[in-house]
Amino acid sequence: MGRNVFTLSILLVCFVPIWRASTLSPSTDTAPPATIPVEQWLNGSDREDFPWKVRIARQSLTFQQRHLVQVLVTIKASALLRNVTTRDLHFVIKVADTHGTWLNGQSYSHFVPTLDFAGNDLLQPTANLYLKPGNYTIAVLAYDTLHNAGNLWRSKLVVPSVNSPLGDLDRDFPVVEFLPAFEMPHELKTSTPWALNHPAELAPLMLDPLSLGHGKAHLPIANKYPVRIDVIVNLSPGSQPYLPYKYEEGLVLQIGNLLSQLEPQRGCVRFTAVDTLRQSVIVDRIDSHQLDWDAISNRIASVDLNVIDVRALKEKETALWLKRSIERVTADPATCSTRDSAARHVVIVVSAPFTFPLHAVVKPIDSALPPPRCYHLQLRFKSENWDQIGTILKPLNPTHLAVADGLAVRQKLAFLIADLADSAE
Repeated sequence: MGRNVFTLSILLVCFVPIWRASTLSPSTDTAPPATIPVEQWLNGSDREDFPWKVRIARQSLTFQQRHLVQVLVTIKASALLRNVTTRDLHFVIKVADTHGTWLNGQSYSHFVPTLDFAGNDLLQPTANLYLKPGNYTIAVLAYDTLHNAGNLWRSKLVVPSVNSPLGDLDRDFPVVEFLPAFEMPHELKTSTPWALNHPAELAPLMLDPLSLGHGKAHLPIANKYPVRIDVIVNLSPGSQPYLPYKYEEGLVLQIGNLLSQLEPQRGCVRFTAVDTLRQSVIVDRIDSHQLDWDAISNRIASVDLNVIDVRALKEKETALWLKRSIERVTADPATCSTRDSAARHVVIVVSAPFTFPLHAVVKPIDSALPPPRCYHLQLRFKSENWDQIGTILKPLNPTHLAVADGLAVRQKLAFLIADLADSAE
């Protein structure tokens, strides 16, 4: 959920320089100083004391079924510093409901130009927020305390609903969540101007891929027979060079988070997360009601992708490690919160397309008897047919469910819920 539970949040600020990097540190405060006339300006007219460009860079349905809105502001150094030597600039982003009432919380950041901020350098503050379907007004305010000057931009915003399938899935989500600050990795900061004209291409780089929304998804299963569901997520990326930093880890984590919120009428759900490349167990068979998603997200975020434990360098053991990890779950007789020892075991594996190191020994798992019912949800952005996790799962005869976007996740989730509800003992 980013990193912390919050009601107010910090504006995510990224800087995309054309020629030279400018430095900016997001404020650690969650609200602007009282000296910033936010309410007064919001009740006034739009204004523009220096040239800027504000755009909705992207609206999308995330894999976690949140409606993501990304706001991108672009200000040229030459425009910002015209006729002044410096600025003390505060950015605030607010959202109002359909009645014009400004909702609690905002994004906020503070920027003071450095001495080398000049010429064609760009200031590009961005904001990411989750909104429930509805009609809104979004406002972006930039205020310079040194000159009592600034800009105010407002726009109507419609967040479309997904009526089918699972039309009430998001009924208990917060109306608005402002996502926490995220420092875009240095290697992903662009030095070309294409982003100015193609904000949708910049949008994935503006977002912490591990940011999770709060609120519980409404996912009841009207199953006739008791089930114990084990969700297993492989966080190791599928080695896709065209995807941003930890992007795949974020997507499989979102799906795992969503699946952990399944509510069988009779039964329970457990969650396991593993990093196969590093042979690391992040979460091990924890009851879904006891999961601390902030802690899980924090732990995954802390992993250095350039560091692999010496034990994990034994290439031949990588596939065997994952095989044993899955077998520990499939052979585990524990019934978590259900008291029915006859509960049917269901295993749902979530992964990106994945190949093991060249010399790894890839063997199918030794299936428990009776074998659990198995589903394999796989990220599939292109026509990848080289995934080897399916080989390990083969004895379970898994139902393969490929997903490439948020709507596909919703459709496959609806299928899975219906399938579990209709399953015989």
